[in-house]
Amino acid sequence: MHPDTPALVDKEYLQPPPTRPERSQSAEFRIGPVQMRSPAPRVVFLRGVDFSNSIGASDWRIAFHMLEFGFSTTVLGRGPLPTVWPEGVELVSVPARRLPVLGTLVLSYRYALETLRRSPDVIIVNPAVALAGALCKAANSRARLVLDIRTIPVEVQGCTGRLLRIYFNAVLRSSLFEACSVISEGMLDALDSQFDLKARMPTAVWGSGFDEALLVSAPKDRSIRQRLGLDGKFVLIFHGSLSPTRGLAEVVHSLRLLRDRDEGDLHLLLIGHGDAESRLKNLAMELNVEDQIWWIPPVMHEAIPDWIAAADLGLDPLPDHPWWRHQGPLKVYEYLAMGKPVLATDLPCHRNISEAVILVPDNRPSTLAEAILRIKHLPTQDKQRLSAVARQDAQQHTWRAKAQELARFLHDLMGSA
Repeated sequence: MHPDTPALVDKEYLQPPPTRPERSQSAEFRIGPVQMRSPAPRVVFLRGVDFSNSIGASDWRIAFHMLEFGFSTTVLGRGPLPTVWPEGVELVSVPARRLPVLGTLVLSYRYALETLRRSPDVIIVNPAVALAGALCKAANSRARLVLDIRTIPVEVQGCTGRLLRIYFNAVLRSSLFEACSVISEGMLDALDSQFDLKARMPTAVWGSGFDEALLVSAPKDRSIRQRLGLDGKFVLIFHGSLSPTRGLAEVVHSLRLLRDRDEGDLHLLLIGHGDAESRLKNLAMELNVEDQIWWIPPVMHEAIPDWIAAADLGLDPLPDHPWWRHQGPLKVYEYLAMGKPVLATDLPCHRNISEAVILVPDNRPSTLAEAILRIKHLPTQDKQRLSAVARQDAQQHTWRAKAQELARFLHDLMGSA
């Protein structure tokens, strides 16, 4: 284990960026090949997201590209705002207090007020802020209300888990929404079989993506490998929630198996926090691989490319569980965008993305160890080809591409009014 790891994260990545004034609500926009100059219809993404959370919560950045396809946008969330964002996009951070029930009610009321002040044409809400969406619809029946589902309730157990599932089911059964968008075809089919979504309302799929301007640009910090002493090593990376059901314990065990085969020059970057962190650290010590694992605290989203650039192979070793089968693993697209092959389990959410996503039948330590070893010892020419394929295939999954899909759906929805 490396106790000095947190000091290796540049302080500038952890500083909250300054806020930014509101943007204009009118701009030039395009519908197909035709350019028009007029106030663009306003879509409000009522996400409730923490703008500073880089772990699987950057899907709100799709808003940065909606203007090109005919919509000016507002995103309502919490926490520090990014330092820059495009014209025609408005980001609003709404103060939130951590109070049981009452805090949720107050925040929903504030979200509704901020939304209604902008006289939106379309309001896109996720299930967590459905109450705010209901308030908006009651006050402005003209606005089209779209339910957007990025995930089902995951990693929840006991009474809390049952309550979350009851709430989630109630939202999906509600007649409040006029349309529904979902993160993947598989999740849409699974939800449709339970809630009959396709018969009740128009549906669309827009999956996870990545910020092209951020991920494709050259890393700012090229010294991470040198600072960590990883020059000449084979480096694995996982960034996200370090929770018990993500297959990370199996990765740690695979390091031990590989060390027993004299493959001790493998190192693992784990970026994030989570409930399994202390257990993973104890496991690494028990298996005597603590010197091969670097525990990196969460970093700002803008720093993620630097850390991915320092690695050779991205990991997403999810077990075969209903929670994960139809998710949209954002980290996979970010790895690919940086030209890194990805080792992932053979789940629907990982299939048909890219040849550079190398699938294994399960996440047993022996399975992962064999695959890691095989990728590590590929000829240089094959590694370069995989890197080129990764970058090329990632281009289908930019936020701009996802914005085009969503905008087409919203234009059809508004046209049907």
